[in-house]
Amino acid sequence: MTLGAGSLGAQVDSTTPPVVKPPPPPAPVPRPVARPPVPVRPVVPPAAKPARAPTAAAPAAARPVPSRVFVGHAGPAGSTEVRTKTGIVARTAADGSLLDALDARHGVSVHRGLDGGRSVVAERPGHVQVVSESSGAQYVAHPYVYHGRPFYRRSYVVDGRVLDRFYRHYALPGYQLDVYAPAQYYSPALYAWAMAPWSKSVPYNWRSTNSPSSSYYSSYFTPSPSYSSPAAWLTDYVIAASLKSAYSAKPANAAAETAAATPLAPETKQLVANEVARQTQQNSLDAAVTAQKKDVAPAVGGIAQVLSDKQPHVFVANSDLDLVDPSGRRCQISGGDVVQVASPLKPGSPTTDVVVLASKGGSECEPAANVEIALTDLQEMHNHMCETLDQGMAEIQTREGHAGLPQLPAGATSAPVAATFTATAPPPDANAVAEVGELNPAADEIEQAASAT
Repeated sequence: MTLGAGSLGAQVDSTTPPVVKPPPPPAPVPRPVARPPVPVRPVVPPAAKPARAPTAAAPAAARPVPSRVFVGHAGPAGSTEVRTKTGIVARTAADGSLLDALDARHGVSVHRGLDGGRSVVAERPGHVQVVSESSGAQYVAHPYVYHGRPFYRRSYVVDGRVLDRFYRHYALPGYQLDVYAPAQYYSPALYAWAMAPWSKSVPYNWRSTNSPSSSYYSSYFTPSPSYSSPAAWLTDYVIAASLKSAYSAKPANAAAETAAATPLAPETKQLVANEVARQTQQNSLDAAVTAQKKDVAPAVGGIAQVLSDKQPHVFVANSDLDLVDPSGRRCQISGGDVVQVASPLKPGSPTTDVVVLASKGGSECEPAANVEIALTDLQEMHNHMCETLDQGMAEIQTREGHAGLPQLPAGATSAPVAATFTATAPPPDANAVAEVGELNPAADEIEQAASAT
């Protein structure tokens, strides 16, 4: 479940399913919920002679409920927001279930997903960010400045280990984003090789990855048995990594996906391949800038820059994300689902419109559904693809000649070069595991206080 708060979002590691927390709030003060009046049906009085029954007024059209508190995340039809005596803002669904709670005094927001999962986002002193998602990222992010520009170092908690990644922070009117910044770049020879087709089709043995997500989602996606280019292999690598993240969020006893799931269409997969090719080329350009000891511009890799070419762009979901369609119906996308931006960005708006191209059924948004999505969430989806591409490039280097991957040409095996902005970064957060763990008890108390309104 993802609820973007400020510039926070989810992140997934392709090798291990991926990623946060504050002191408990004061004792909750119960407050009765003001419920809407029960609608009364019009009564037609008896008449001495036949008369046409009055026409009932048409019900108001159901639609998403905008929010000034949970910016960029409209509520489903019938949802309401109240503020408790302790200052907690609670958003509830039409059936009374808790959707969101914001404790601004302690800088903590909580979101309950459509499947019951929970996301917690905390803002700590010094602009330190802590995120904990039951089906996604868990990390602590520390800000720092390099050459006058703001960066974040995120320490992700993955199976008790801490993995670090870097992000450039930049602001546009109406929203702020954190853009993935590779900590290292590969040689020009490797990028050139990755953008060129192979001389012949190359078979690849995906069974060597031993991921149970492959069989679990086999009705939705099956990797190709052979590839004509590195870009084609990297495309399947990105999709498989996203599904691996979705699988890691499933309960241990979850039943396998049924054959009713609509398979990922070849046309949609080709759109993902187009994104992979564009991003690989961008990485090559950024590597050349870094090699000249220059800084990559903050907006490079940002959603506004990605969409500025006015070409259709798709994004692969990296974790569970709650959305609301135009009718106000709540639905969800999860790792491996694909959405396409349906219209230009709205100036100053923290959201944009997308079309769901591929999903896996159940409570997920149906294919062709039009939904509004927060730019912070869309940015995290793009970050995920960029991060996974970097991991795929690393695997190409380390596994060349294995499982079907060809040998690399001369110069493509040289060690990657570290980006200069990493030198002044704060050290990895040694307490990240504990800080992430502290969020859940605090979230429990906030939910209890919000539910007692």
